Amino acid sequence: MMARTISPAEQASTGGQRLISHTRQIESVDLLKLLLANPERPRIFWRSPHRGITYAGLDIAVQISAEGDQRFGLIQQQAQTIFSQAAIEADDSSLEPRFFGGFAFLPQASRGIWRQFGDAQFVIPKLMFTQFPDGETWLTVSVLEGKAANIDEPSYKTGRSPRRAAQLTAYTLATDRARWHEMVAGVISRINSGELDKVVLARALDLAFSAAPEVVRALARLERNYQDCHLFLLQPDRASAFFGATPELLLDKYGLELRSAALAGTRPRGQSPLADEVLADDLFLSQKERQEHEFVVRALQEHLAPYVAEVAAPAEPEILRLNSIQHLYTPMQANLNDNTHILQLVSELHPTPALGGYPRSAAMKAILDVETEPRGWYASPVGWFDRHGDGTFAVAIRSAVRRGASVRLYAGAGIVAESDWGAEWAETQLKFNPLAYGLGIEL
Repeated sequence: MMARTISPAEQASTGGQRLISHTRQIESVDLLKLLLANPERPRIFWRSPHRGITYAGLDIAVQISAEGDQRFGLIQQQAQTIFSQAAIEADDSSLEPRFFGGFAFLPQASRGIWRQFGDAQFVIPKLMFTQFPDGETWLTVSVLEGKAANIDEPSYKTGRSPRRAAQLTAYTLATDRARWHEMVAGVISRINSGELDKVVLARALDLAFSAAPEVVRALARLERNYQDCHLFLLQPDRASAFFGATPELLLDKYGLELRSAALAGTRPRGQSPLADEVLADDLFLSQKERQEHEFVVRALQEHLAPYVAEVAAPAEPEILRLNSIQHLYTPMQANLNDNTHILQLVSELHPTPALGGYPRSAAMKAILDVETEPRGWYASPVGWFDRHGDGTFAVAIRSAVRRGASVRLYAGAGIVAESDWGAEWAETQLKFNPLAYGLGIEL
């Protein structure tokens, strides 16, 4: 199915092409199984642990995209034009149509395996399924006005989906150990010269399969073991998909209320409760890890300061324990001075020092100079927003991109003056494990 892209000018001039939306309650259904039963269609999935609502989508009612440094503002402009003319029927804002999508880490960097995604891309699903924690499920059907006759006749499958065998056939380090050593040494030299304080470097791992792996099955495996993560799938066509289970909330906005979090500093989980506590204590007491974490806390506070009176955050970080890894974690809350659109705030925060570095401009220059593989949408904001300017965006770590039978995993590590390249290599290897587990392989 080809997506329809509508520019603000086109939307404003076509009159009869406004968005029409209708919502009704349906019988409860397993949303991941529903997506599995419809593999040939564009699909989305989103579940955030703090909201308690799960969204799944099939097909595309409207798609918008943008290129270049102004991609955040261009997406906001297009969406506002579409929403301003839409006829939306829903009793609860949670059931209203919304745009799902994300942004590239850097503009003009989405090529190769990323070519289907571009610098920014968002869709309103034709069929959006909303499920509340108690299983209550609603279907929101969205179409362009000229196709409104189809609004009461949605078609989708709910039966079992045949399993396709997809065996791992090749494993390639897109960034090998020698190159990683060189990258880390180069960044530490820049830090020691006073150019900057921290850079986050990323490396990639390429997997080849005998057939295209079913990414929804990977999400189902991740859902069981990563309940504290934001689970997402953005699949614009059958061949391409970006998916993951990220623990890092960038921003959640509801009215004037904001939530964010600093996540930086990493240790593996222990093999016993005692070993787990020892590793957590080592993380909490590490001067290097605490410094890395503080850069993120400070940057989030600085970039939100023009929009809020105060950012509330605990004085000391917590330990966030996930299935195979643990992090330093500082939750943050604030109230907006006025109802600023979430995309404007996302553009201010991206990239945080957790995925870029500190100071931002110097860190981004170092990343461009040193990294050899384009990040695409890795480490970028992914999520959703609605017509009120509310929404949720997470940072796309613990993620993978699939193109046909090829899958690329990414992992990053914060480099400061005290970093050891071997330890950072081991940390990134640990961060590959969640998505490898989802794909049913061991690294």
